[in-house]
Amino acid sequence: MLLLRRSLPLGLLAAVYSHAAPLEKHVYIVPSSSLSPFTGEETYHGTYFNGGNPVSVLMCSRACSHLDNLAESITTPFNGIFGDEAVVWVEEATVEGALRSQEPDFPTALAQFTGALLFPDGQAVMQSSPFQKNLRLLWASDRAALFSLPSKDLGELDYAIPRLWELIRVPFEPLPTVGLFTESDSDKRLREILSKVHFNPDVASVLSSISLARMGFDIRWLTGESTDSPIVSRHSFSDGAITAARWIKGRLEETGASCRFMEFLEGFSPNVICSYAADPSFNKTLPAPRVILSAHYDSRGSFG
Repeated sequence: MLLLRRSLPLGLLAAVYSHAAPLEKHVYIVPSSSLSPFTGEETYHGTYFNGGNPVSVLMCSRACSHLDNLAESITTPFNGIFGDEAVVWVEEATVEGALRSQEPDFPTALAQFTGALLFPDGQAVMQSSPFQKNLRLLWASDRAALFSLPSKDLGELDYAIPRLWELIRVPFEPLPTVGLFTESDSDKRLREILSKVHFNPDVASVLSSISLARMGFDIRWLTGESTDSPIVSRHSFSDGAITAARWIKGRLEETGASCRFMEFLEGFSPNVICSYAADPSFNKTLPAPRVILSAHYDSRGSFG
């Protein structure tokens, strides 16, 4: 049984990873705003999300006094992450509120998943179960958690977590911090674009007219599940991928698009390039905005 006591949800956690040898790791979870080139140097192991707040995982081979000063810290000793043990970060996926409302909140889901008893003072007691016997809850907040487990169990963990959780393996080796504390030109450009994003009633009207039944039919036809579909595989080199390309081109042309094939590489199915003319009523004194949508229709992961 593991006894865990955590501090403030965005506070600092120092968890000591002990091994049979005197080797150990200290893991700190800190608000990303607290990072600097000094605090992150050779200790940075990625930035993750605790709700809407970015937090960074820092690791030291010994206690780092300069990190202890960032916030109150609490240490949890246990038997090592050396060898075959992995550390994983679990956070809530970003989804529509309507989908989230159908699921239990994160603390409840965490309690159900781990078999832990979460007490009002932040204390958690891990219970044993067939799957969780090697799973250790190192830290938890109301929106995220940190686990350790044998690497061989990662696939099972990924399969078993609730559907609205995202699992990210924390790398054992430190990550480079080059560019971490300076904003690149592309970052500035993206920030500028995002600052102008706003609700568009025309887009909302299009989205509200989408037929789920039609989407289901299209997916079943392209995957070959529909009885009238000749597709067996959409692998990039297969005839099925070419059939899918022709079908997509025809469907979009039915909606008024002008489409063409663009050859990619020899042996591969072609790209399907379609465009719609701008609305004639658009103010011609202004440059017409361009909306680009892209997607893959072939399969490369396996022959299927």
